[in-house]
Amino acid sequence: MQSLRRMRHLIVACLLASSVACVSPHEATKQIKQESLLRASEAGLDVAKLQSFVNDRSVVIVSGVDIAAVKRVSTETVAIQLDAEEGERLEISFGLAAALTTDGYLLTAAHVVQEDGKNSDSVWLVRNALKEPFSRARIVWTDPVADLAIVKGDLEMTKFETARRLPLAGEVVFCHGKDAWPSAGRVNQVLFDRRRRTYVIEHSGPLKRGDSGGAAVNAEGELLGVNTEISFSGSTAVVAPVEAMRAIIARDRR
Repeated sequence: MQSLRRMRHLIVACLLASSVACVSPHEATKQIKQESLLRASEAGLDVAKLQSFVNDRSVVIVSGVDIAAVKRVSTETVAIQLDAEEGERLEISFGLAAALTTDGYLLTAAHVVQEDGKNSDSVWLVRNALKEPFSRARIVWTDPVADLAIVKGDLEMTKFETARRLPLAGEVVFCHGKDAWPSAGRVNQVLFDRRRRTYVIEHSGPLKRGDSGGAAVNAEGELLGVNTEISFSGSTAVVAPVEAMRAIIARDRR
């Protein structure tokens, strides 16, 4: 009876509220990202072209479960889930990664490929635009403090060109999301984080769970960094030191 009374109060509150629409989390996400893309268009960005450009250079990372026998991947608002052979649905750890090279070295957030501070022993890559093919990935390097990681997959991709300079406050940032709703915002500030020992870009692009490790690019499509701390009120992209990344990849190739 008490729970029914609470439900009635909630319904009445939704009906009476004049300034707040009663929408599902999915619809709220959709609305916020639509508004963000509208702002990007108003700022002169070719959103459709940039979205396609970023998708071609990005993958979904699935970690913590063996998906060799999985038939397909579906994306949802809150989580990626897998349809296993038996039909059971598994909610798993996931995120995004951005191509640093054409032969499968990708940059992501460390927490995407780690569990309880340890590297996952099962990391798979899924081409984001096609939802296939699957590729087993190897963790090359992680820095939990900076929340950055490099993984290597057996796939060929078009790579991102890294930005030639740090962005200025007010410049547009376009962020890759795991589903059909990328987002755009503006740089609030760029700071050198002494704890992380690299630069971080604080921006207004609205992101959500599952967008960690996704590319943050400028209006020219150049890679600024990958998103690590995400929220609807403000997000943080960590800038990977370019020369250090190149050295790590060269060492791994050897």
